[in-house]
Amino acid sequence: MWVRQWRSNVSRANSDACLEFLQTVAVPRHKKAEGNLRAHVLRIAGELADEFRLFSYWHSLEAIQAFTLREETTILHSQAEHGYRLSVEPDILIYQPFDLDDYDFPPP
Repeated sequence: MWVRQWRSNVSRANSDACLEFLQTVAVPRHKKAEGNLRAHVLRIAGELADEFRLFSYWHSLEAIQAFTLREETTILHSQAEHGYRLSVEPDILIYQPFDLDDYDFPPP
C-alpha cells in the first residue's frame, strides 16, 4: 500500500468553498481511480488560512502516477470554477509504509 498526501492552504474566506470542492469533486475522483483504496480530507483551522490535507491510499506507486497524469491537472484547474483559489501551490508527498504488510485495510 502507498499513501499520497496533498496539502495546501486556503484563505479562511474561501475555506468552505474549498472543502465543498474537495468533498464533491476531488475525493470522488480519487475513489474512482484504478488502484485507489480510500481517500479522505482533513481541514486544520488557522488564524488567516485553513490547511487542507487530502490523504489517498493506493495499491501501488504506478497507480498514483497514472492518476496524477490523468486527473490531477484537471482537479487543480477546476478550483477556480468552484469559487476559490489556493493561497499557495499544493504540496504533494508520497509515502510507502513499511509496517502495514499484515494490516487488513478497512473497506471504504
